[in-house]
Amino acid sequence: MATKNDKTINVKWSHNGAYRRFQISGADDVDIYEALLQKVRSIIPDFNDCFAWNDEDGDEIVFSSYAEMKEALALPLNQNLFRIYTVAKPSTQPREAEDNKDQTKEEKRAKVVHNGVVCDECDKEVVGIRYKCAVCDDYDLCEECERKGKHSQHSMIRYATPNMPVGDSMLTICLFSVHVFWVIFI
Repeated sequence: MATKNDKTINVKWSHNGAYRRFQISGADDVDIYEALLQKVRSIIPDFNDCFAWNDEDGDEIVFSSYAEMKEALALPLNQNLFRIYTVAKPSTQPREAEDNKDQTKEEKRAKVVHNGVVCDECDKEVVGIRYKCAVCDDYDLCEECERKGKHSQHSMIRYATPNMPVGDSMLTICLFSVHVFWVIFI
């Protein structure tokens, strides 16, 4: 178990491109994972990442408990020297930032008003995403009515903002695309 006869664990630790060698006690009454953390925190006080080692297949094995570390040390590969390295702890912050980004987009979208456009189902001014029928001459839906499946018999053109092109060429392209789609799949 990367030990000498006196139950000392020899460790080689890679952290941010630097290697450190040290020993920790492997005595039966010692929590070896806590001893490892204590040693690492004596070197880097604000250490809050995880440890990993590579198994015989070269796979990265992350460990974060006494039981996982003891299992790793029991393998012949780690008998003389326990080679470990730092891996970043999975962070929830990027996910939270992503959620906030999505929320901000939705808030912005909710504030967009398509002036002069009224939903042909609920007769309310279209706020948010506007859906224009690609087949009917003048038929618009708000995002709520579209979500409810109103006017689902025709393809709709989605306008996230009022500044998106609405010209005949855009309708022709969309109608052509719908026609080609139907020709291919019929």
